[in-house]
Amino acid sequence: AVLDSIPVVALVDTNTDPTEINYPIPANDDATKSIELFVNLFAAVIRENKSLVKAKDNDQSPNTNNQ
Repeated sequence: AVLDSIPVVALVDTNTDPTEINYPIPANDDATKSIELFVNLFAAVIRENKSLVKAKDNDQSPNTNNQ
């Protein structure tokens, strides 16, 4: 990701070096509950934004009912 200039988002613990991470998230990356919390949060945000994009696309589509 770094070589391709893709921003990196990562969970970082006290035993990691965050210098190559653009968006470090302080968390216990060894705990299953911690990882599950973030995965569920990211999934919810992705689902929400996908529905917003879909709604926006539907609003911008031409109205074919008036032909």
